Amino acid sequence: MDIITWTAVTVMSMYMNMSSQPTNGNFVYNAEMQDGKISAIISYKNDMNCLTANTKHLYDYDEQDRVVSDQTLRWNTQKGEWIPVKCIEYSYDGNNITMSYMKWDNKCNYYLSPSEKVVYTTMGNMITSVEEYKTDTKDGEMHLADRYLLMGGVENMLAKN
Repeated sequence: MDIITWTAVTVMSMYMNMSSQPTNGNFVYNAEMQDGKISAIISYKNDMNCLTANTKHLYDYDEQDRVVSDQTLRWNTQKGEWIPVKCIEYSYDGNNITMSYMKWDNKCNYYLSPSEKVVYTTMGNMITSVEEYKTDTKDGEMHLADRYLLMGGVENMLAKN
C-alpha cells in the first residue's frame, strides 16, 4: 500500500497554483530553488504597486524528496529581518505521516516542544484516518483531541509516493 507523502513535486505544484491564481491579487509569490526543489516560497503584499515582504516558508527534504520541515517566518519591517513564527515537522513511518506543530519562542530563540500533532494513516483506497492531538495545559501531555476518516480527495492535497 502506498503512503501519501508531502513531496518536492507537491510543493512545486502548490507554488504554481498560488502564483497563477487571479484571486491572489494582493500577494505576489517568489520561489527559491536548490537542487531542483523549492527551498523557499516568499510572499509579498502588493500595496498600490509597492511590494512588501510578508511571509517566507523554508522547506527541507529527505533523501526521498519528502518534506521533513516547513518553517514559517514573518518579515519584521522595523528590524528588517525574517522572524521565525512556527515550524511543521513531518515524519514518515509505514502507512503513517505525523505532522508536529511547533511555535517559536522569541525570548529563548528556539522552537518550543510540539503543541499539536496530526497523524494521517492510510487505511486503503481513498480512506485516511486522521487523529489530532493537542497538548493539555494542565499536565503538558499530548491527548487525542479529534479523530475522523477522510474519504476521497486525498490525492488532491498530497502527492503519492
